[in-house]
Amino acid sequence: MLYKILLSAMVLLTPSLMAFSQTFEHLYDADSTFDIGEDIFIKTDSTYVIIGSSEKATFQHLQLMSMIVSADGSHKISTHLFPFGTSECHTGNSGTAKQLSSGYLVPITLQVPSAVIAFHLYSTCGLAKFTPEGDTVFVKTYDDTNVYFTVGYDCAVMPDGGYMLGGTLDSFADSSHINTGLLIRTDSNGNKIWQHTYSKLPGLATNIRSVVPLDNNRTLVGASCVYNIPEGGGSVLTTKRPWYFIIDSVGNILRDTLYGSSPYYGEYINIDKNGGYFIYGALDYYPDPDLGSVEDIPAFFAHLDTDFNMTWIDTLHYSHYFGKREPYSIRQTKDSGYVMAGIVFTDMIDPSNPQPSGWTGKIDKHGTLLWNKYHAGDSTGADEIADVAERADGSLIFCGDAWNDSLPIWHIDQDVWLISTDSNGCLTPGCDPDTTDLATVVPQVVVAATLLVYPNPSTGTLTIQTNSEGDFYLYNIMGQSAGKYAVRTGETVVSLPVSLASGTYIGKYIPANGKDANEVRIVLDR
Repeated sequence: MLYKILLSAMVLLTPSLMAFSQTFEHLYDADSTFDIGEDIFIKTDSTYVIIGSSEKATFQHLQLMSMIVSADGSHKISTHLFPFGTSECHTGNSGTAKQLSSGYLVPITLQVPSAVIAFHLYSTCGLAKFTPEGDTVFVKTYDDTNVYFTVGYDCAVMPDGGYMLGGTLDSFADSSHINTGLLIRTDSNGNKIWQHTYSKLPGLATNIRSVVPLDNNRTLVGASCVYNIPEGGGSVLTTKRPWYFIIDSVGNILRDTLYGSSPYYGEYINIDKNGGYFIYGALDYYPDPDLGSVEDIPAFFAHLDTDFNMTWIDTLHYSHYFGKREPYSIRQTKDSGYVMAGIVFTDMIDPSNPQPSGWTGKIDKHGTLLWNKYHAGDSTGADEIADVAERADGSLIFCGDAWNDSLPIWHIDQDVWLISTDSNGCLTPGCDPDTTDLATVVPQVVVAATLLVYPNPSTGTLTIQTNSEGDFYLYNIMGQSAGKYAVRTGETVVSLPVSLASGTYIGKYIPANGKDANEVRIVLDR
């Protein structure tokens, strides 16, 4: 994920790229450098608060910024900067700032430079709290940069009014420099109460990306363990396996699940209104995945029960219609569905330099992807959508950043980008829902024009019908391999082993050309 950035000294508001009665698309510039939005909130007066980072023009490094924009998007009301001397300030993951009754809380990481411009390895994580008007309440950092390298990714508001910060820690006293997960519990003034590090297995780096308060003074934590998997020719595939756990009020782990042998990687988890949790990340179960290819490592979105068992999964596979889709943040809507904000990129235009554009989508509470939307700025530069908020009427407001070629030549890089749509993600009400090539997930028999699998449910025998030869891989819901079958053009009958237990499985068909893989959920009912 790209680091984002924000700043202000003078105000330039570009003309609307597209505007309707209740929808709009605008760029907002605060200076001639980076201006990028990471989080968006809707105030009670219907104006918008955008939080992100900005490049400081004097020293060319980042600082925290908040921006307030009018309800109709016609103008920027104010911009507030939070300078940290010569330190760079990075915000946490997209969508991780929290709205408080008295303002906003943001996870931050301050990088301490050895010179004004040059980066230094030392950094410290912390929390920044400021009022709705942009006045600083406190800025707290928690570790000695001469001893530790720490990063803050997410924060949570706890039931007692205190806060939790999640991230990663690397001790310079440890010659192995293997990161451990980091949790810091504070009071309501940001003062540290306790700090703990977490590692599931010796020798595996651990990063904590999600912290979510639960009932009974418990906290849900989403983390990843970094595996290095040897491959042929001496190369190594580095991947992240999800580790989810629940802690008590003093940081003790009550229960946990590591998806250690699964093809999933990712650390993001949140409470689901429908019960259980929802997670998202990426998949690396392609044979010999190429991490640099836009066609490998597709994103996924899944639902877990409260025991961390996966109940359904959506896979946003690469397609020639949409390219590669990658959610940056996911927000649950009033109808219990899920709206995604992120990027889409393809190598069809320039295989050596794929450029991302903005992407949005919605999944209903049953796991069906309802619509996709592609958004691009007015240039060929990289654009991205980082976060989304839902209005009372169900319409949506997205924030991110886009390159702007319409400003004077001295202007460079991205501007804050707001996109206001109806509840279906449309700038033009009633637009096409873009149902072409949606996620390959739901338990339908037909998942693409080239693949048919039946009967489904099955008692142990499957007929796989396709128009090309290839391989059909079977995985259980935990992502563990349950078989591989050669498929010929036409019909191939597969008898599943009697040792295979009843349950839900994921079938993945990969043609011999390695492109346009398809996936189907299969129910085995013996």
